[in-house]
Amino acid sequence: MKRFIYLFCFISFFNFVSVLQQIIYFNSIIKYVVPVLFFVSALTLYLKSKPSWLINNTDKVIYYLFSSFTFFLLIDSIRFEVFYLQEFFVGELYLFPYLLPIFMLNITIDSFNLKLYLSIIKKLLLPGIFILFVIIFNLNFENWYFHVHLYELLLFGFPILFLLLNFFSNKRIKISLYIIFILILFIASYYGRRSLFGDIVLLFGFRQLIKISSETISKFSMALKFSFLFLMIIPVILLYSENIFQLSVFQRGLNKEGWEESRGQVLEEFFSDFGSAKDWIIGRGLNGTVRRTLGGANEEGQGRGIENGFLMLILKGGNLYFFFVLYFFLRAFYLGWFKSNNDFTKAFSALLLIHLLGMIGFNIPIFNHRYMLLWLAIPICFSMYYRGLSNQQVKELIIPR
Repeated sequence: MKRFIYLFCFISFFNFVSVLQQIIYFNSIIKYVVPVLFFVSALTLYLKSKPSWLINNTDKVIYYLFSSFTFFLLIDSIRFEVFYLQEFFVGELYLFPYLLPIFMLNITIDSFNLKLYLSIIKKLLLPGIFILFVIIFNLNFENWYFHVHLYELLLFGFPILFLLLNFFSNKRIKISLYIIFILILFIASYYGRRSLFGDIVLLFGFRQLIKISSETISKFSMALKFSFLFLMIIPVILLYSENIFQLSVFQRGLNKEGWEESRGQVLEEFFSDFGSAKDWIIGRGLNGTVRRTLGGANEEGQGRGIENGFLMLILKGGNLYFFFVLYFFLRAFYLGWFKSNNDFTKAFSALLLIHLLGMIGFNIPIFNHRYMLLWLAIPICFSMYYRGLSNQQVKELIIPR
């Protein structure tokens, strides 16, 4: 399990190398190391483990139907060519985002290894802040994609740490998390990345909901931290603009018109091409394409993906696959948020709902750390053991000092 945790934390390195290779050429064999090792480690744990977290017969039936349908999609995608193996292991949007969730659902991380995981991502906060400042002083619209992957290289665990902030008594960690939140919010605003901006805002909202629901947080402490956050945001905004609405995210628009301007044509082409009953029920498979004339299209005007999480799931596996995903995400959220004695499972359940809400704008299935963490969060939210712990027990057993 320890090897799995370390490899899990290295997934962001694979994503970064994939982006870097588009900028400077180097031997692509480097890209294969992390995904191959992670696949082997996850497969080993999958074969050794059982989904003991399943609560009732309905959960079990849905789980086995989901597994069977996923393996059907995998078998249906097989192409007898060398390029297929390359896509299998390094295609971030191809097989791994659909196969690995089945493996993740079989893995319930024990408290010792959860503590190890949180310890690793906590140690990356300070170097992550340094990278964020480097990005801010080198902002360039042509480099936005590289910059996002650059800070994700170290700050892939920021969302869960931010949601777990109540458990940390170290003021340095708390201040670091708030600084990271503000800097990422500013970067997302500057580059006009509305999906990222929305996810960060939702993250802050759920963080406050968890804080309010905790009996250990006083109203005075809450007001103090809101004031601190407000005071920190002001200089960051003034650093680049006299008017917040000059930031790209506001220029592009957060309303319906702004969203349609960037997504409208893509969605129109999807719905005009995606029409048969079979398409809507079981999708077009992992090799499936849809008509598109904008970025990502081939010579025939077809693309393998669409910038909408819900439609991406439907394209690959139809409403059937979408139903399975929705079932586990919503049920895990319900159990982790409403049927728990602690803020720990609330934090993991919040990640699931934030992702679902963000799928309207983007949040497509992808082989990266954050998407894999969502599927590891489901067994945690289902687990009666984790939901039964008190906040004090969580702090003693799981939270690193």
